[in-house]
Amino acid sequence: MFSNDHWHALIESLSQDILLIGLTSIYWRESWKYGERAFRYCQHDMGHAIAAIVIAAAALGWHATLLPAVTDQELAVLLGVDMQQGIEAEHPGCLLAVWSFDAKSAVNNPAFDRNYRPAPGVL
Repeated sequence: MFSNDHWHALIESLSQDILLIGLTSIYWRESWKYGERAFRYCQHDMGHAIAAIVIAAAALGWHATLLPAVTDQELAVLLGVDMQQGIEAEHPGCLLAVWSFDAKSAVNNPAFDRNYRPAPGVL
């Protein structure tokens, strides 16, 4: 769990109007059905979840994008799954940013930086 100081350091470069969404997978839960192909199907399911978030955001007139610069280790710490072990362990998948995107906010706020990463030492 983050202290308030760590949380504020983490989000200081984000706009106040941005929502972060993190997704994880549990590979073992797919392996009983798909065997060696389990990892591929976890990625496939993650793609569906990402698409659902992007479509839902667009339906509200918002914007959603992946934040690919956040590393797996940083994401695991951020989502609180970094200490999990065993076959039921969750594995970090991706981090998305969602924000309101109307004409006024587009003029006043530049496009969100997809290269966002937590400040060094925060996680």
